[in-house]
Amino acid sequence: MKTEYSDTRLDFADQELDEVPINFSQYPYLEELYLENNCIEELNDIGELRQLKCLNASHNRLESIPASFGNLENLEKLYLNENLLEEIPDSIGNLGRLQDLQLSGNRLKSLPNPVGRLSNLTDLSVYDNSLIELPSLSGLGNLSWFRANINDLYSFPDLPLSLEWLDLFQNKISSIPDTIRKFSKLKNLSLGRNKISVIPDEIAELVNLEGLDLYQTSLQVFPEGVAHLPNLRGLNMDKCPMSSLPATFPALRRLEKLSLEETQISEIPEAIASLKNLKEISLKQTNISRVPDCLMDLSNLETLILSYCKIREVPEFLLKMKGLKLLLLLGNPIERNSILRLEEQAKENGISLVI
Repeated sequence: MKTEYSDTRLDFADQELDEVPINFSQYPYLEELYLENNCIEELNDIGELRQLKCLNASHNRLESIPASFGNLENLEKLYLNENLLEEIPDSIGNLGRLQDLQLSGNRLKSLPNPVGRLSNLTDLSVYDNSLIELPSLSGLGNLSWFRANINDLYSFPDLPLSLEWLDLFQNKISSIPDTIRKFSKLKNLSLGRNKISVIPDEIAELVNLEGLDLYQTSLQVFPEGVAHLPNLRGLNMDKCPMSSLPATFPALRRLEKLSLEETQISEIPEAIASLKNLKEISLKQTNISRVPDCLMDLSNLETLILSYCKIREVPEFLLKMKGLKLLLLLGNPIERNSILRLEEQAKENGISLVI
């Protein structure tokens, strides 16, 4: 067994252990304990490590953690992800110095209310569990990152306005409250794979939002508020049952990546020319049959994905766009003679063409 030892640090990671090979009472000054990637089933007497600041017990077989966890009042980082936990004791609320709490990949159906008292938390991950609801977390005024994707949440949780990164991907949420406008610090928001059919116009007030994921939601219309996001750089609306794009994009001047794969869109509007910073557009497997001239104005465009559409003719200008590096046209009904011509033009202009 290779073990890294000091008075304040013990590392038993990756040892195929089925139990902790030490007596906790013998290490009163221990500050860091690493037990990840083992087969440990319990952490009895862990509460004796009162000076502990970091505990990593991820990727084990823990089914529960003792109430004595609440004695670890100096703990700042706690990693319990990828275990078999079904509940967390209320005593976790005693860990007032905790900054980083990782509980993803367990079997949790709920979190205890005292989690809402951990006011120093900056990063909380509970993704890939079976959570149906969450306690109020609005009091966690230092929380920047919150990941609750791949759960069974039915409603938008009560969250702090300090968030910069919010991931609620793949839940059962059906509506977004108007109060979304209050999350003014948000930079990334993932709402994909939920049952959302309407995005409130108030989302336009998220002036710092850079990334928005609406993948496979129930949106049938491009949200008006999204078109007004001034700092948005990436937008994913793949697999939304949407048939058209808006006639104007009032504020998306900084948008760099737009993905609309497997939607019902049949036309690219002229207004797309106003998105001068676009570097990548993906319209794979849509009903697009014509490539409009307005794409000529997108001088920063590097990647254009039009695979499995209904395009029969490819305009001359497309293979002459100076910034274009990759053009995907696979699976379109383009005539063989045209394909040979396009391949030749792409080679001359240094464009990677897949057709």
